[in-house]
Amino acid sequence: MFGSHPILAGARTAAVTRSRCAEERLAEAVARRGIHQCVVLGAGLDSFACRSELAHSTRVFEVDHPHIQEWKQARPAVAGITVPPTVSFVPLNLEQGGARAPTAAPAAAGFDPARPAVSAGWASPCT
Repeated sequence: MFGSHPILAGARTAAVTRSRCAEERLAEAVARRGIHQCVVLGAGLDSFACRSELAHSTRVFEVDHPHIQEWKQARPAVAGITVPPTVSFVPLNLEQGGARAPTAAPAAAGFDPARPAVSAGWASPCT
């Protein structure tokens, strides 16, 4: 309804650009360094794991607030989208989890801290 509004158009452009940069970084890590783990901090409504071929050969750990994770996990079934088995939803409240929670929660979901990984906060600018 408001897709042509300049502020929303700019926000959409920023989100697409950030996602593309992060996904290219992951593709390069997979191709050049054999990295097959990705942690998406603050995954929110990111759809990478359901639309990218990389998600079929890479373990993707989507970390976000438990309420957001619960809501998001119900959406693919409603939309007829299959979530690849390589995706793990990691519920984590960063305000209550403590200093070790950002590493402990993905590890509890199968993340291997001894293997290299790409950490991608899709909402963060690429560096």
